[in-house]
Amino acid sequence: MMAQSDNFFETFTVDPALFYSAIIRSTDDCVYIVDMNTDMALVSPNMERDFELPGRQFKGLVPMWGELVHEKDRPRYNESIDEMLRGDTDIHHVEYQVRNRKGEYIWVLCRGVLQKNAQNQPAMFAGVVTDLGKMGKIDYTTGLFTYRECEKEISELLDKEAEKPGGLMLL
Repeated sequence: MMAQSDNFFETFTVDPALFYSAIIRSTDDCVYIVDMNTDMALVSPNMERDFELPGRQFKGLVPMWGELVHEKDRPRYNESIDEMLRGDTDIHHVEYQVRNRKGEYIWVLCRGVLQKNAQNQPAMFAGVVTDLGKMGKIDYTTGLFTYRECEKEISELLDKEAEKPGGLMLL
């Protein structure tokens, strides 16, 4: 068996535009990429459309997106961004409500990674925003788990705690 090179890009090259096109066409998630040197962002067509962003390419996505985040969730969003910028982490993984183009707040899971350059400075921030309602996990109206997701969570809890005495009351 041949050893795989740690730097497979030496032998594997793909046009970045084709790669980006394939990614945004293969998912319902919103995709974003931010050049940390210029603060220029590139967002997928569905992200531009669903959240009425000023275009597919523009400056200032992170603060602009923060304004769309529900005020009660904004501190959690801002803290995650601040942790990355301070260098505490390279990962952004936060669930929160964000206002869509209809003015409704929807639950999303935002995941991103901060990539650094050779000088260990932030170079690129990229990731996806998943609409949890479309995944069938969250009810848009109540913000609670759907029946199926609640049933799944309860089953997992009962499996983990099978030998411990206890009970469950549903209201």
